[in-house]
Amino acid sequence: MNFFFEPKGIAVVGATPEPYTGGRFLVSNLTLGYNGPIYPVNPKYNEVLGLKCYPRVSDIEGPLDLALIFVPAQAVPQVLEDCITKGVCGAIVESSGFAEVGPKGKALQDQCLDIARKGRLRIWGPNCMGFIDTSRES
Repeated sequence: MNFFFEPKGIAVVGATPEPYTGGRFLVSNLTLGYNGPIYPVNPKYNEVLGLKCYPRVSDIEGPLDLALIFVPAQAVPQVLEDCITKGVCGAIVESSGFAEVGPKGKALQDQCLDIARKGRLRIWGPNCMGFIDTSRES
């Protein structure tokens, strides 16, 4: 489970340069304290906050074992499949629109769980804000 707490590389799926958006805040926050490689992922952009942006997780070259996922719920299953293809160990699904919205969302959540189990991908979430590591001095 070290990949959640000491990842060798982090993909931010749904990264965006647009101000005041979750996808931008995730990338920005990582640049403030994470020392490993950060890989923004969004097919709409070539760059996010000065970092090369990738169209898909599976296009990333370099060390990667954690994905932060912040895309619409309907897109999450395909992102999880792509993470498995790349060999990602863990994913934090920040997206909402799953069991908390009713039976259709529950079915989507179950689909994500099935994908993760088959691909041996550990998931934190969905509808999760992630975590904050305050163990290091600033």
